[in-house]
Amino acid sequence: PALTGGDPIEYTVYMGTSEDVADYAWYNITGTSFDPTQAASDPITFNYSETWYWTVQAINGDGDADVPTPFSFTIMDDPRILSLPYSQNFDGVPAASLPMGWTGYVNSTSSSAYVRTIATYPVSAPNSVYLTNSNHTAADLRLITPEIMVPMNTIKLSFSARGSSAAPSLLIGTVNALDGSGTFNQIVSIPMTATHTVYTVSFADYAGTDQYICFKHSGTSTYQSIYIDNVHLEELLANDLAVTAFSGDSYGLAGDQLEYTITVTNNGSATQSSY
Repeated sequence: PALTGGDPIEYTVYMGTSEDVADYAWYNITGTSFDPTQAASDPITFNYSETWYWTVQAINGDGDADVPTPFSFTIMDDPRILSLPYSQNFDGVPAASLPMGWTGYVNSTSSSAYVRTIATYPVSAPNSVYLTNSNHTAADLRLITPEIMVPMNTIKLSFSARGSSAAPSLLIGTVNALDGSGTFNQIVSIPMTATHTVYTVSFADYAGTDQYICFKHSGTSTYQSIYIDNVHLEELLANDLAVTAFSGDSYGLAGDQLEYTITVTNNGSATQSSY
C-alpha cells in the first residue's frame, strides 16, 4: 500500500533482458502473483544462463505510482550433458548435496538409506558419492547423471568406485526418468572391492532411448555402502586400444632375456585384429 493515495487496484509488470525492462509489459493485473511463462499474451520461455530484469508498477484511481528500480535474476547454467568429454568429481558442493543436474533417488524402508556426497573415501578431495542401504537390503538406491543430449552409443564411461567391504556389486545401466517410474536397464554388474578402482564401461551396443546413465546399488545384505568418484564421459572412438596393465622384470644384464606381461584393452567400437 502507498503512504498516500490508497491501495493499488491493479498492476503492470515489466520484464526484459536489460535494465530498461522494455521487452515485455503486461497490464491490468489485479492479483498479487503473476507467472510470465503462463501469461495469456506474450508468454516467456526462459533459457539457461539468461539474466532477466523485472519491476511492477502499482495503479489505482488516483493514478500510476512511479516505476521502481528493477530487480533481476539469473537462471542457472545448463546442467545437461551437451557434449563430450564431460567430468564430475562431486567436489564443488557441500557434503550431502549433489551437483546441479545429478539426482540421488532413494526408495527404502530405512530413514538412514542415502545417496549423497560425503567426505569419506574420496579420490579427489573432499567428496565422493555415498550409496548406503543401512538396514534395508532391498533398498532401491540410484545415482543418476544429468540428462545426456549426445547419442548414448557414443559414450565411454569411466569412474572410480569401492565398497565399504568386498561385498556389494555396483550396477551400471540407463533409466528414462529420475524417480521410481524410471525403468532401470542394466548394462553391467561390477563387484566392488575395498579399494578404489577405475572402471570403464562402453555404451557402444546401446540401442535404447533412455537419456540418463544410472549407478545402482545391488543390495545383497544390510549395511553395505558404495563410494563413487571422478566420473568421466568420453567419446567412444572406433579405434582405441589401451595398455591397462604392465608388469615384468625391472632390470636386466646384457644378454639376458627379459619377460613382460602386458594387458591391452579394446576401448573402441571396432574389432581389432592386430596391434
